[in-house]
This record gives sequence, C-alpha cells and structure tokens, in this order.
Amino acid sequence: MPIKSIHFEEHEIALIQNAELILAKKNAIEKISELFHSFAFELELDKKIKSRLNKFDYKISKGEAYKNLPYLVLDFPKIQTKKFDILCRTMFWWGNYFSFNFFVKADLIDFKKISKSNSDAFILMDNDIWNQVVNSDSFKQIDSLNEKDFANLSTNEYLKISKKHPLKEYKSLNKVGLQFYQNVFELLI
Repeated sequence: MPIKSIHFEEHEIALIQNAELILAKKNAIEKISELFHSFAFELELDKKIKSRLNKFDYKISKGEAYKNLPYLVLDFPKIQTKKFDILCRTMFWWGNYFSFNFFVKADLIDFKKISKSNSDAFILMDNDIWNQVVNSDSFKQIDSLNEKDFANLSTNEYLKISKKHPLKEYKSLNKVGLQFYQNVFELLI
C-alpha cells in the first residue's frame, strides 16, 4: 500500500520540535492532580457532605481525549458502576474550565429547593449525564428554569447540576467547589 504524501504545516513542525511544551503540560497535569487530592481531602472532612454519603474514598482519573483535549476527573465518592445515588465529580478540561458536577438520583432531591440554590449553576436537561460540556444546549441555567422544565426534569433517572470555574482561578478551586457541593447537598430530601 503506497504511503500518502504527508505535509506538516510550519506550526506543526514547531510543535513537534518543542519538548518544553510537553514537559510543561506534564508538570501542569501533575499540579492539577495535587490540587484534586487536596480538594478530595477537604470533601472528606466536610460534615455536611459526610452525613449524606456512606463511603468516602475517591478516584482521580485522567485522559487525553475528551473532545480531543486532555482532562482530569476527581470522583467523590469513587463509583464502581454506572448505578449510584450521589456523585461529586470535579473536572479539569484543558483549555476550557474546571467544573463541579453533582449527580444525584432524581428521587433523592427536593425539586422545590432547586430554584433557590446556586442560581449561577446549570442543570442538565436531558439524560446524557456524562456530557461534560456545561455550555452546551443540553444545560440550562438554574435561575431560568420554569415549571415545564421542572416537570421534564422530574422524569429523569438522574439530575446533574454543574458549575464552571475559570482555570486561571485555580487558587480558589477548593473554596468555590466546597461551597458548591455544600449548597447542592442542601437539595437532598
């Protein structure tokens, strides 16, 4: 089989010649992992969160291709299957943002409390709970929900409430994330 003619653009040649870039990426990912370990420790210590969970272990995973970009995920508590009651998932998505994501079985939440909490957060309107693109059409800002939206949400098996956090504000990740998760735990029945 003949080899296709391959042509590299100048910026691609510059990229593959630059070892510094890959080493800087590796170091940045390691620092974000450390940040997530620190955040998991804070979640483990929080009394409000601990009172609603029956396990406290966590898992940090990483990959290279969520929408073709690197990512890290902190799951608290660690999930073994796709069936669970509650999950706090914090995600770093290269070039985009951090996100705090609260997954909960719909029958565990008080829908009347949703509109009063986290008005700057978003709620997933469909059933694709693994969608991490918070600014997609599948998400709606909580303070814009109407009665029809709540009726539709009540038919979902799971709800997902998410909040974006700018990458450049990494120093406040623990504080903002802990506040978000404390607030959404207030929605539980």
